[in-house]
Amino acid sequence: MKKRILIGFVSDNLCHETTVKVLASLFSEQKKYEVKLINLLDYKINIKSNTRFNVLDKLLSNKVVNKNKLRTITGILDSQTLKDVFINFNPDIVISTSFYFNYIVSYYKYSNIISTKLISLISDYRCNLWWTVNKENVDFYLVNNDYVKKSLIKQKINSNKIIVSGIPIQYSQDVEKDILVKLYNLNINNPIYLFFSDNLYDFEYFKSLVKKMYEINIVFVCEKNKSLKYKCDNFIRENKIKNVVVLSFVKDVFNIMEVSDVVISNSSGFNLSYILAYKKPSILLPSRNSFEKGNQDYMIKNNFSVKVNSPYLLTRKVKSFLSYPFLVNSMKNKLMKIENRDFNKIILDLVDKN
Repeated sequence: MKKRILIGFVSDNLCHETTVKVLASLFSEQKKYEVKLINLLDYKINIKSNTRFNVLDKLLSNKVVNKNKLRTITGILDSQTLKDVFINFNPDIVISTSFYFNYIVSYYKYSNIISTKLISLISDYRCNLWWTVNKENVDFYLVNNDYVKKSLIKQKINSNKIIVSGIPIQYSQDVEKDILVKLYNLNINNPIYLFFSDNLYDFEYFKSLVKKMYEINIVFVCEKNKSLKYKCDNFIRENKIKNVVVLSFVKDVFNIMEVSDVVISNSSGFNLSYILAYKKPSILLPSRNSFEKGNQDYMIKNNFSVKVNSPYLLTRKVKSFLSYPFLVNSMKNKLMKIENRDFNKIILDLVDKN
């Protein structure tokens, strides 16, 4: 009988969703696992507009973490439809890529609805208490680096439960740079700035940078935000701007990342994991929560990134990169020293043994 693997996430973020699909493919290719994906967003309308998720945001913005809040969050996320999916699939192992998903699995285990091993994949680079408030129900933690492992140990989690693995990454398909440049009508002589955003508020950053007409190519990836794409496309068309392309959720993104020179992004754990795996210097936009703040601090402390706090400062930073190339090269040299871990072997060995 095949071992049943359920992979859970709560996201419409490109890097997060891609990572989950890479993980699912890894197990599916082994032919000895039955794999199922669950995105909690499929059971709610939208994490940004749904009132219940707004309540979650307020709970998370308060730094006090306790079991009462955990029960409140679990009650918001739980539904009979979701419960039925767990009961019918009856997973042997759950791999969770979100602390929200951890809570649901912990609740179902506690209620004897399922009996499963729970593996929590932490994408962040500083471990917030929201990841560990239900630590007694988590069998293993997979983390990005030794720094996160040490922080978990300080929270009295057994070191044998913590494995430094990194996360699964979708790597590029070795497409030549000149082919991509021609495909998207870019200038082969100019550096490529890859700009990730799923937030309408980032339009002002995009607009300010584009208006400067620097000698750069800008590839703006707005993921699934149709309103943001519409505004950016209109701005480019009305101002007859060249060397700027706006993309949504496309497979070429990681090929573009491979040939890009600098990445502009928020500080979500999954975005930063891709930036580190591809070893790309980056400019980080203002953090939106305590998780991103911790991630951003890690990147800046290690000289992998710089941060900006306004559209104006973004334009100034890009100008300084163009005027002083050693600033980018310094980050690149630091990034090249990072050793990528063999995540596939680590996770397959862990699942086989459990």
